[in-house]
Amino acid sequence: MRPIKRDVHSSPGACRYAGDFILRFLIIPACLASAAALFGQKVKSNVTILDDLFFNELKNLIMPKNAVELGKGPSLNIAGTPALRRMTMDLAGNFYLSDARKATVLKLTPGGTLDEGFAGNVIVKKRLTNPRALSIHKDQLLVQDQERIVAFDLNGKFVSSLKIPNADDMAVDESGTIFISPSIINPETPLVEMYSLQGKKMNSFGSPMNFRHSLSELNRRTLLLDDDTVYVVFRYFPIIRKYSKKGGFVGEFRIENNFIRIKEEFNLKKMGEGIADPAKRFGYLEIISSASVFDGSLYAINGYPILMIYKIGNDGKINTIYWKDLEEIYIPKDFAVEKRGNEIRFHILRSAPDASLDVFSVPRKR
Repeated sequence: MRPIKRDVHSSPGACRYAGDFILRFLIIPACLASAAALFGQKVKSNVTILDDLFFNELKNLIMPKNAVELGKGPSLNIAGTPALRRMTMDLAGNFYLSDARKATVLKLTPGGTLDEGFAGNVIVKKRLTNPRALSIHKDQLLVQDQERIVAFDLNGKFVSSLKIPNADDMAVDESGTIFISPSIINPETPLVEMYSLQGKKMNSFGSPMNFRHSLSELNRRTLLLDDDTVYVVFRYFPIIRKYSKKGGFVGEFRIENNFIRIKEEFNLKKMGEGIADPAKRFGYLEIISSASVFDGSLYAINGYPILMIYKIGNDGKINTIYWKDLEEIYIPKDFAVEKRGNEIRFHILRSAPDASLDVFSVPRKR
């Protein structure tokens, strides 16, 4: 098979923006250094694809045999919402999106129509200040908001509020037990804390990864619940820990992939630089932007250098890699997995270049 070559064009502004992320490290390292970028000319980067091999100017990266290219479906642009953070989906197929800048939650119908009354109810009396993680419990929407969890009904009307520590993420099980991942302050901070719907602390467990600096940042994580299992998914390292709901340690595994390995090496290098120079303790690369459990499998997503969704089994091995090579900077914030008939769909909330809710589907087998 002859190699397929295509030209990827990026404006200088996009190059400088991408430079804050991994693109300057993996795909277009020459972008910032080129005189063309400085004088407003287009920057050209050749990418060659041959069978399941992905090449660029810096490294050869392997797309394994279990990689499946996604089909692109409809997109819903959400104008004026640059600070969308997280999303969740109810049993009726409605989507709920947290908007940190407007301090509210948006509700979209399965057809993509914005329920303006819902956001209006949520914002009454300024109930929220900085909404982040969302979870549905029975007929209520629970919103993680700074050092609180605020409950609304599915029409956006206020129900209750309880105080909790500041946290990276939140998950709620069927009984109403709330699991949070408190922000790491010191090596004694637990990975997980449990609260009742009345705000009573029930348990805590797990120890953070101990580093010489940046404890809170490097321990940022996502919480997932699946039956009796609690998954702790670290964002800057390809590490996932499993606990029982009672706090017993079940196991730990790593996600192995060439793209992931290179990003982890980048983070380790930044950590080493930060030991000697505190001014360099920033700019770590997210390896897992978000994660979800669906139909007994764990899914993890990342958007650079290409959009990739990893389907991971209970043994920690990647069963399938779903991918899409997009000619724009694509930064996913959160996603939901849905099955319609025999078709698997990924609803992805992205923040750049514009806020949107995009649909990608797994091609049906012929």
